Amino acid sequence: MLHTLRKVGRELSYAKGVVGILNKLKDLQPDSPITIADGIESAVDAHADRLAFVFEGATTTYREFDERANSIAHWALAQGFQPGDAVALILENSPDYPAIWYGLSKVGVVAALINTNLEGEGLAHCIAIVDSKAIIAGGEPPKRADAVTPALSNNLSVWDIDGQVGEDLSAALAAQPKSRPDKSIRAHIRNDDRALFIYTSGTTGLPKAAKISHMRLRGTARFANILAEVEAGDRVYNTLPLYHMTGGCMGTAGPLTHGATIILRRKLPVTGLWDDVADYHSNKFVY
Repeated sequence: MLHTLRKVGRELSYAKGVVGILNKLKDLQPDSPITIADGIESAVDAHADRLAFVFEGATTTYREFDERANSIAHWALAQGFQPGDAVALILENSPDYPAIWYGLSKVGVVAALINTNLEGEGLAHCIAIVDSKAIIAGGEPPKRADAVTPALSNNLSVWDIDGQVGEDLSAALAAQPKSRPDKSIRAHIRNDDRALFIYTSGTTGLPKAAKISHMRLRGTARFANILAEVEAGDRVYNTLPLYHMTGGCMGTAGPLTHGATIILRRKLPVTGLWDDVADYHSNKFVY
């Protein structure tokens, strides 16, 4: 009898969990006009003064993160990019990484998240396969991107966030407003429209571009709450590459839509990992 009661209890608990998950996902419909930009903007409005990022000794609040993204959005409009256009993003982990794709999404432009280790034919292929209209890069990648642009049919501009190669993105952003662009620009976008391109590893050939819709990105972000119970006030330690789904979507969009703080690293520390986690009072870890 006791065994039967325990089994019934487990099954009821499981059913309750499934119902809870379905309730958290039920509004994710293909024809919904709510995009990932709307989801993060709602979090910004609710947590404007909370820290969004801690990165290499510097902090970024949700308000500051949103203002950086707004400058990106206005820059994209100034370039004449249209909703549905793709921009290649080749950047090491930093708060600017999600600020760029989030900012582009505010005006319906799709960021193609390219592996920062690529060069030559593989890099040129990833840029060309999504018909990129421009390249945003930083650190070492701008030199590699600049080297392959002559081989591309439209000889794209490279916008270097450090201002060393091609066009100076930081200088261009400094001239842009920090206010949010009008939502009417993306009013026609629906959940099944593209939000990002994320690439396969290319182990069996050249990488392939996977189309990540707003619905999939928003759902992945919610699974940070469903699986790891990420919520406002959490401090999420993330060392994974932001061009992958786990680190860049669940580990970044997830905390950002729930008001958590991301302790971001360029890469996994070789030594002192758990000391680092403890020093920054992290209570969640992305792996």
